[in-house]
Amino acid sequence: MEHAFFQSQSMRQEQHLAPHQLLSLEILSLPVMELQQKINEELSLNPTLELDKASGENLAGDPLSENTEMSTEAMAAVDKDESLIGMVQLESYYGDSAFNPDQDKTRQHFFDSLSNEQDLASFLLSQIHQGEITEADIEIANVLIALLNDRGYLNASIEEVAFNAMCSIENAERVLALLQTFDPPGIAARDLRECLLIQLKKTKGSLLYKLVDKHLADLEKNKIKEIAKALKISPMEVQDLIEELQKLNPSPGLAYSNRRPDFISPDVIFELKDGEIEVTSSKDFVPRLRLSDKFMKMLEDPKTDTETKNYLREKLAESRSLLTSLDLRESTLLRISRLVARDQKDFFTNQSSSLNPVTMREISGELDLHETTISRAVAGKYLDSPKGIYTLRSFFNHAVKVNEGEEMTAERIQEMIREIINDEDPEKPISDGKILLALEELGVNIARRTVAKYREIAGFSAASKRKMIF
Repeated sequence: MEHAFFQSQSMRQEQHLAPHQLLSLEILSLPVMELQQKINEELSLNPTLELDKASGENLAGDPLSENTEMSTEAMAAVDKDESLIGMVQLESYYGDSAFNPDQDKTRQHFFDSLSNEQDLASFLLSQIHQGEITEADIEIANVLIALLNDRGYLNASIEEVAFNAMCSIENAERVLALLQTFDPPGIAARDLRECLLIQLKKTKGSLLYKLVDKHLADLEKNKIKEIAKALKISPMEVQDLIEELQKLNPSPGLAYSNRRPDFISPDVIFELKDGEIEVTSSKDFVPRLRLSDKFMKMLEDPKTDTETKNYLREKLAESRSLLTSLDLRESTLLRISRLVARDQKDFFTNQSSSLNPVTMREISGELDLHETTISRAVAGKYLDSPKGIYTLRSFFNHAVKVNEGEEMTAERIQEMIREIINDEDPEKPISDGKILLALEELGVNIARRTVAKYREIAGFSAASKRKMIF
């Protein structure tokens, strides 16, 4: 067999981010506690940085006025959400460069911080970019992630996903299938059966897989003998399968939604003054930095040798990049938080007990930021208000049309269903049909299957099973 070698040329367009742009996107995504750690690391490694103990000064200080070009580039990177592109290309970007081990550790810390994020959405977003995916599919994935509930289940039909993502149903199903391959196993399922089957995908064809696939309803009713007969095994073997089944996770999202740091450090503070919400950034938890006057003077001193000046210039450039990134993080969070304060004013002023339906897509349009940028900016961030401390992400919710031109949050509808069921006669639990009628009397018109779905999410079984509880 003869071997032949050929040489060919091809053209392709690639986009790489500058180091200061990558830094801006990393800083934007970090929660306060990890940001404190990042700042402390920079202070220990970079002598041109020092703590600014003066109050009332800008985060970056005067030196930023000399670096508006870099600030503009960093903002552009966030506006286009080039973090998504950058994370795909990080390996190739660093591959041919002579970066030192400290920079490699920083890069690894970036990935580790995303993976260990308390927020499920951030963890899923970080996995999107470990493989090739188009910008269009990233937008669909972002919509899917935004529609996951605390248990990690998809809280919408595939038609609703396609509508919100402005894509075809086929594309929505394709990206959903991709998302279901992510960690934690079983994520983005539409029901318990699908969640368990995703986790058992590698054992397809096994007795355990068949048990979940064909006999989950019988298992719920404890029909062990019927299952044993169908699977052609003994009841004892069915019990063994049940023990294996119990090792799976029926709520893969809860491991992330239930995590909370021991000490919550808010990024944003809401204060009520004369019926209006004043939005400020927290100054207590993020150290304020400035460039060192001592080393600035050394750079200007003609007696300073060339090698030292080159070192100082390099470190000053890194310092300015960090200061710009911190300033950009603060301003982006404030811009988002001011819209939250505007849209949820009734909630914070106690005029309403429920939130208004607001999506990240709506906010991104107003701020001229990519929807995924909003998602990354609010992930793991908290705001402190007179009503308590909340995650910023909790103020972005899925809007459900309940009447012509009227919307309500899915959480509010679930709360109404919970109130209806709590008022029922324990001897005669009401059916989904009666819940539907009760909702219609309250001005909420939704499909019966939606009632069943929200009832399950609210933690209630069907009427026939609720009767057995009492």
